[in-house]
Amino acid sequence: MENILELQGVSKTFPRSDFTLENVTFSLPYGAILGFVGENGAGKTTTIGRILNTVTKDSGTIKLFGKEMLDVFLEFVQEEDHSVLLSSHITSDLEKVADYIAFIHNGRLLMTVSKNDLVYNYAVMRCRESQFLALDPRDIIAYRKRDFQIDVLVPNGKEAQRKYKGVVIDHVSVDEIMLLLIKGERV
Repeated sequence: MENILELQGVSKTFPRSDFTLENVTFSLPYGAILGFVGENGAGKTTTIGRILNTVTKDSGTIKLFGKEMLDVFLEFVQEEDHSVLLSSHITSDLEKVADYIAFIHNGRLLMTVSKNDLVYNYAVMRCRESQFLALDPRDIIAYRKRDFQIDVLVPNGKEAQRKYKGVVIDHVSVDEIMLLLIKGERV
């Protein structure tokens, strides 16, 4: 068994509100820490409530320790082969301890990625509009237009630097990545 927690296509609609949790799918390997981030109202509490079976699901499966969750089940231990799911909208704490980061927004899981991948590979290109228009759309995860530049989230900063001469590339915090995913446009 590789994962301590697995969510597959978990959905929940609240008829009296405009909120829907849509097909959330991610897994948490044994011994890892997953930071589950999103702004207030993104779906973190609904997802965790669903994991603990305090919120009913419309569809999907949740497995904890390889078994589908049918009853409330929560275990906390400090052994190395167990895992932790931290839910927050404060990313600076998660950057320090998480092994993986899952981004949720408006009930939709945007991405799950290892923190090392975020820290060492993901980057933001600072482009002029003419540079932005010349980018291959497959290199763009999200972008946000600002006053005099366009910030573009890319999955591999080093490759983007080689491919696109003359653009400024910055490695950024999880907070800025979350901001681009939530406030930016997706291709």
